[in-house]
Amino acid sequence: MSESTLSLSYPHFANATSRFLGYGADYTALSAADLAIVDECVQTGLRQFYFPPPIGGNVHEWSFMKPTATLLTWADNALLSSGSITGADYDSPTTTITVSGAAPFTSAMAGTASILITDEGTFAIASYTSSTVVDVTGDASAASSDTYSLELVTGVYDSSETVNATTLTAAGGTPFYPSMVGKSIVVTDIGTFIITGYTSTTVITVSGDATATTKPFSVAGDGDFRLPDDFGGIEGPLTFTQAEGYPEIPIRSSQEIRSLRQRSVASGRPYLAAIQVGSADGTDGQRFDLKLYPTPDGEYNLTYEYNALKNRLTPAAPFPLGGMAYGDVIKESCLAEAELKEEDGPGVHAQAFAIKLATAISFDKQAMSPDHLPYNHDKSTTPRRIRRSENVLVTVGGVNY
Repeated sequence: MSESTLSLSYPHFANATSRFLGYGADYTALSAADLAIVDECVQTGLRQFYFPPPIGGNVHEWSFMKPTATLLTWADNALLSSGSITGADYDSPTTTITVSGAAPFTSAMAGTASILITDEGTFAIASYTSSTVVDVTGDASAASSDTYSLELVTGVYDSSETVNATTLTAAGGTPFYPSMVGKSIVVTDIGTFIITGYTSTTVITVSGDATATTKPFSVAGDGDFRLPDDFGGIEGPLTFTQAEGYPEIPIRSSQEIRSLRQRSVASGRPYLAAIQVGSADGTDGQRFDLKLYPTPDGEYNLTYEYNALKNRLTPAAPFPLGGMAYGDVIKESCLAEAELKEEDGPGVHAQAFAIKLATAISFDKQAMSPDHLPYNHDKSTTPRRIRRSENVLVTVGGVNY
């Protein structure tokens, strides 16, 4: 569906601001210096709208700045399959490899993955027979009693001063997750590196020179998972999928999670969570992690609502959040900032912004309010013993206790 033709976007805000400042009605014709002033007013006005001043002592949080996201947990991850080879029958040009124990092979590995055989080298998987039998390219007949490893990475290093990072690409499977950013990855024979970026389930970026050719790797899970870059706070509990069917996970303090981990090193289905603020040295923005207890023993789909921190408007990304209904109040916010810059104090546009802001807040509250409140499951008249495992919560002022 196309955007409403009544919507206002960056060009509208910039042109209105430019006109008010006396620069003319076309921001694209401005000098670099004048354009910088106009852009500053637009971005400051946008921030003022996204995080509005209190009205009557109450701070409003816009409903459209609370998207939902899903985090997929992972356990100690190498997703690294390793074990013993029980058969290696060479029939040129391929060798049929049979393994014991686990069932590590999938049909998707044919033509895409490699297997590292101890003392023999790395062989490309040419075809798939079963979860324990594949054909590899070349003569691997000497591997009949060797061990093997899957999930290998190849690293390409960019040594330029502005990058100084390595792109690691996995062969075989999809071992990487967005929430791995910030974790350490150990590449066999190469070293330990910090994961600084996620591209896909098979491609990540690490700091420094991790140049490697088909090396095994591992990423240790510790129950902490990096949240999205635009994360600015969580709203309510985390929920599992309907298929998983587990109780929701309440948000507690990070101190409580650390205390539980100190008393017991446990893994399993998580039932408590906390938000941990990451450290920052000013070279990059501050990030947040989700702490779970116990440490997940596998993949769980956790959905949550959060406060999003959005990017600046540009000609290439011109539309603000909220849609058509909030265009005029954003424009007045931009003009109020320009007015403050031009006249060294609030004026008619500041007054207009305050009026439109109050109207917009009222509209947002009405548009997003539920038709009715959920049933208050109050069993105060029925005495019973509350078991620890039930995780019963009391919510006061939006805070879980």
